[in-house]
Order: sequence, then structure tokens, then C-alpha cells
Amino acid sequence: MAGKKREIQLQAVINNQSMWDEMLQNKGLTVIDVYQAWCGPCKAMQTLFRKLKNELNEDEILHFAVAEADNIVTLQPFRDKCEPIFLFSVNGKIVAKINGANAPLVNKKIVDLVNEERKIAAGEMVRPQLVLLNQQTPAVAEPGYEGMYSLGSSHKSQYNEILLADSDTENAGEASSENLEQLYSIAIIKPEAVVTGKTVEIKRKQPSSHLEGQNPCWF
Repeated sequence: MAGKKREIQLQAVINNQSMWDEMLQNKGLTVIDVYQAWCGPCKAMQTLFRKLKNELNEDEILHFAVAEADNIVTLQPFRDKCEPIFLFSVNGKIVAKINGANAPLVNKKIVDLVNEERKIAAGEMVRPQLVLLNQQTPAVAEPGYEGMYSLGSSHKSQYNEILLADSDTENAGEASSENLEQLYSIAIIKPEAVVTGKTVEIKRKQPSSHLEGQNPCWF
């Protein structure tokens, strides 16, 4: 029973937008396994996460969570794309993303970010600046993930914040779909009209009909 309890507490379960927003209030590093309901979270990484939490979390700056992309608007870009995907949130900002269950890369990323948080807390380094991921940055990313870039020993490191969807994205998508539906009209021509050769005449009259300004599909 105790083992099962520890497993439940390993990763916070996030399955709606309000829980996601609350998770972003975590201090330190939160590693988020983004999944879809049909496949569930990545079980292959749980042993690694448990090991890292036991080794690195004495100061409670390391958190783990699983987030269901289907019900969280912010995670809309990852729907149908979870392979899995791991997001790294530092003080509420998504600073890195790793595709796939790449245990060595995930391990390194977690250790690096936790060590940085400890150095920042101890006053040994300045918190890296946040820049938008789509801004031009004269840096080379470590292969395998998107996010933090090192600018060399003579520069401060920077976090490239990964921008996700906001709460208005889903509504915008629905409006876009409605507009697309209005652009197309379907005209079904009866077989007898085809036999008698009237299809050309029917198509010629189309611009003056109620279909004008739309893209007709002829059947």
C-alpha cells in the first residue's frame, strides 16, 4: 500500500485548464509528461523520475506532473502529436521540450535545471533571461530538445520560452472552421442533365446564382 501511495504522489495529475494554470504556480522545476487519453502517460520514464525525485528533491524544487492534452487548451498544439512529449517548466515558464522517451537526455536536462535553480537560490548565478523561441538568437541548441541555449562562458545563458496556445485558441479555431464551411457549396447535377449535355449550361449560370463568391464542388 505504501508503494502504491508513493507512485500516486510521484506525478500530479492535470486534466483541465484550471489545474494547468495552478501547476504553473510551482516554484522550481516541473517536468510534465504530456499525453492523450487513448494512450496514457509514459510509464517507461516513471522509474527514472522516481529515482531523480529521491536524489534531487531534498529542497522540494523538483516536481513531476502528467497532463492530458485532450482537455487542456494550452496543450492544443500537442494533440495527436504526443510521442510522448516532455515539457520543462521553470517558475511557470516552459523553457524546454523533449520529444520521445529519451531517458539520458531527460535525465541530463532535469539535473542541469535543478542545479541551476540551486545556484540561483544560493546567489551563485543570475537567473537566465527569458526570450521568445521565435526570436533570432546567436546560439546553438543542444540537439534533441528545444529550449535553453548556452551563449558561451563569456555570456549569461538564456531560456527560450516555448509559447503554447492560449485560452482563446480553441474558440478561434472553431470560428475559422465555420468560415471555411461558408467558402464551399456543393452542386449536385442530375444524371439526366449529364446525358442531355446540359452540364456546361448549368455551370455557366453558376456566377449569377446564390453560389456567387463561393467555391463550388460539382457532383
